[in-house]
Amino acid sequence: MLLSALVSLLLVVPNAEPAPSEPAQASRLPRVYVSTSRQGEGAEVANRQQSVKDLRASLAGKKKTLTLVDDEEGADITIEVTERTTTVPRVRIGLASPGVPVRAVHLLVNVTRGTDDPIEVTNKNAAYEDARGWQLAADDIAKQIEKLLQAKP
Repeated sequence: MLLSALVSLLLVVPNAEPAPSEPAQASRLPRVYVSTSRQGEGAEVANRQQSVKDLRASLAGKKKTLTLVDDEEGADITIEVTERTTTVPRVRIGLASPGVPVRAVHLLVNVTRGTDDPIEVTNKNAAYEDARGWQLAADDIAKQIEKLLQAKP
């Protein structure tokens, strides 16, 4: 009687094997590494390193498009912050301090996927050199990189 109860129980309980999952390769997001060269003057290197932090913070919000990694070897895409410059625009609309020129910020990065040639990306927005200017430039570059990844997965 005990044997027949066990057999009937085994027939009622469905197979508990896990269902095969989707291939990991199809659902894997590109892994992105952000860095800058350590060559240059102290302040210049420190400023580029700050832009690396700003860009990583901006890219961290793109979790549906990419994954940030902490080492270059594990990355599918590398982003190198190459330059931070400022210019004085001819015209600025908005409030400004009288007698103080307002400088526009320009952040330049190289985006490389695997062994492809690097793509140069710079911010397109009109960010100004103030407390949030460099972060806004990094946000703009992060949006452009996200569009690049969506166009060419």
